[in-house]
Amino acid sequence: MRDEVSKMEDEFIGYIEGYLATTDVDSQGDRLTPEALESFAEQMKANPSLRTTYLNHDTTQSIGYIVDFHIETKGDWAGLHARIGIYKTRPDAWEMMESGKLKGFSFGVKVKMEKKMEAKKECKFSVEAKVEDYHQISNLLSQLGADVEITARKADDFPTIFGVVTTVLALPGTIYGLYTMWQKIKASGKQGKYWIKIKTSHKTLNLDENTVEEIVREIEVSSEHKK
Repeated sequence: MRDEVSKMEDEFIGYIEGYLATTDVDSQGDRLTPEALESFAEQMKANPSLRTTYLNHDTTQSIGYIVDFHIETKGDWAGLHARIGIYKTRPDAWEMMESGKLKGFSFGVKVKMEKKMEAKKECKFSVEAKVEDYHQISNLLSQLGADVEITARKADDFPTIFGVVTTVLALPGTIYGLYTMWQKIKASGKQGKYWIKIKTSHKTLNLDENTVEEIVREIEVSSEHKK
């Protein structure tokens, strides 16, 4: 198998790395079990054709090949990590990835999904922010289905602290909404003057230094420990 991959390497314009799948709850409230990820990996080992990656689920648009993969675990969390070569014949896909226009790709194996029965379980965290209009954050969180309480607002020179309660199902969209708002603030050139931090009982997270997935996972873990 390794010889086969080595022969293919001349076909690649470059490589990307990341998680193909994890045990995090997705936007539909579904969760892949660690056993499903193991099955995922075994199927790709047994059938190399499953390693081909496609553009937007279009099997006529192959853009790369999974050259290496392995399971990573952190406590109860697990993820299938992979290194993917992008074909030299698809410089368009490579350019879209470099520009950020393309943030994912498709491939397929058969897995069993475990429906998370506690989709309405509460997740609690706080948002500490110094922004031009703190009502923008409050309104955004409310629109995304969260219960929001402004717990501190001393003066314009001090940050506003929002106590946030949402559900496991709504949490990813809530954090992504905050991330999108922060990107708009940065685009306006005001990131030096303003900032947004997300705090759990264990950590302070930064929208520049932590991914949406990392923040969601930390809030889920922190909420579990509060029980």
